[in-house]
Amino acid sequence: MTITVGGASLVRAVNRKNTKKNKNVSGAINVKRGKKVNAGKQYVLGDKANKSKKINAKQINAKKINAKKIKAKRKVKIIKKINPRNKWMHYRLFQSNQRLSAHLPHTVLMTSKTLHSMLMKYRMVYIKPTVGAFGKGVMKVEYIKDINGLPFRYQVEEAVYYFTSFSDLMTSIRKHTIKKPYIIQRGVELINYQSRPVDLRIMLQKEDGQYNVVGIACRVAHPDKIITNASGGGEVIPVQRLLTSSRISKGLITIYKMQEVALLASKVLKNKFPQIKEFGVDIGLDKTMKPWIIEINTRPLIRIFEKLGDRDILDRIQRNRNQ
Repeated sequence: MTITVGGASLVRAVNRKNTKKNKNVSGAINVKRGKKVNAGKQYVLGDKANKSKKINAKQINAKKINAKKIKAKRKVKIIKKINPRNKWMHYRLFQSNQRLSAHLPHTVLMTSKTLHSMLMKYRMVYIKPTVGAFGKGVMKVEYIKDINGLPFRYQVEEAVYYFTSFSDLMTSIRKHTIKKPYIIQRGVELINYQSRPVDLRIMLQKEDGQYNVVGIACRVAHPDKIITNASGGGEVIPVQRLLTSSRISKGLITIYKMQEVALLASKVLKNKFPQIKEFGVDIGLDKTMKPWIIEINTRPLIRIFEKLGDRDILDRIQRNRNQ
């Protein structure tokens, strides 16, 4: 019920009348007690106004509770959904396997503190997005004592930056890493091909219910870059050419060890992601020819093997994909 008040004198008169009839009723006509009533405005009777306020408050609280429940459900769904391309998750899974852990470069989530600690310990590290592809966002960071007063440096793409202090280094790196999480991976001194870093892509696919190695290609970094990705200008060569400088027996043993590590990694990931039918495992070899898992690709491209030009490998990959 609403009434329109024509003037302040009428309100005062009604209030006086109500006060005489019932002492318990005080200012029943004005809604906001203790405040002046302006002419020409509408007001709800006091008791009804209070009830309507209580009802509205309950409705608002109910909406807030429902909104919190919906938000909480969404958070649970987000937590349960794990990205199979997450490099940090790969590391944690492999680390729990005793045989695989020996082939993992030490890796941590990136903060200013962890970067400083890793640099002091290993002198060379790589910073990578936890989820990324084609080598985008990868940085090589080094700490080299007594080099013209600029001991800290990092390289991204073809650009190299030098710094006198760690704080200046970190300030610059943050410009690249502010938008998403990164990991820090211990740098491994890889074997070279024509003075360029090299690693190997091992392609595994499901055949008759189990993973098999269907192809191996050697990736050689661009002369001015730190990544070996073919999409970043890297060269692709047959693995036999890389190992020609070693004895044949040593070369065959190295290939066998790499395949063994790659197959073990695929088995560990298969338990977590049984729906994935193929993996690309990037293996690096150090100066002693020990294989290291650089990273795993759960959506590997066949561009590497197209550049390799091996028709048998390409046909086998395509045949498995079509099944």
